[in-house]
Amino acid sequence: MKNNLKNILEFIQLILNLTGHQESSQTKMKDVKVITTAIVAGIYFNCNFQKTLTFFEDYPHFDYILSKSRFSRRLANLGSTLSKIMDIIMEYNKNRSKTKEFMVDSFSISACDNYRIPRCKIYLDHDLYRGYISSKRKFFSEQDFI
Repeated sequence: MKNNLKNILEFIQLILNLTGHQESSQTKMKDVKVITTAIVAGIYFNCNFQKTLTFFEDYPHFDYILSKSRFSRRLANLGSTLSKIMDIIMEYNKNRSKTKEFMVDSFSISACDNYRIPRCKIYLDHDLYRGYISSKRKFFSEQDFI
C-alpha cells in the first residue's frame, strides 16, 4: 500500500505540473497532497476523509495534516482541478484497456412524463416502459441504462 501511495502522489504531481496548476505559497499542505488524500480515501477508506487524514498522520511524506473541516473546504476549492485530474485518469484507463468495454452503472431515468407518453416516439410499446414514482404520485416512461 505504501508503494501505491507514493505512486499516486507522484502521478498527481505529474498531472498538476503538466496542467500548469498554480497554488498559493501560504498553504501548509500542498494541493497535490489534498488531492492524493481524496483519491486514497476513495480507494482504501470508503471515502472516509477522517480515517484517511488519521492514517496520513504517520505517513512520512505528509509533514502537515489539515483538520477535517479545513480539508473539506480545500477539496471543494479544488473541485475543477480534481475534475480535470479525474478526466485525465479516465482517459488513461480507457486507452490502456484492451477490450474498450466499460460498465458504469445500471439505473432507470425518466424519458418523458405521463401526459407525453402517447406522443413519445422513442418506444413503440409505451406500457412496457411505463414506471411509477410513488413519492411524486406520477407515472413516467423510463429508459434503462446498463
